[in-house]
Amino acid sequence: FAALLIIIRGPRRLLAKTFLLSLATICFVVAGSKYTGPAMNPAIAFGWAYMSSSHNTWDHFYVYWISSFVGALSAALVFRTIFPPPRPQTKKQKKA
Repeated sequence: FAALLIIIRGPRRLLAKTFLLSLATICFVVAGSKYTGPAMNPAIAFGWAYMSSSHNTWDHFYVYWISSFVGALSAALVFRTIFPPPRPQTKKQKKA
């Protein structure tokens, strides 16, 4: 949600937008590092967990893949609920 907010409604200057996205990414990595290690990419997180024998089976596959998609869809839905798209303006026709 924070990344969508920064990209769409954030500052116009590229440097400020890049800084805010970098700061948000760092916060996401730090907040999620307890659960997935220092990775936000589900392929990297699952690959490291699988190779280090933390996951001998595919039991936790949904944590790394399906929950990422569900989280992205939920963030988009919340964003569209809070910030709906602008309504098209109707032009009034002149009567002859």
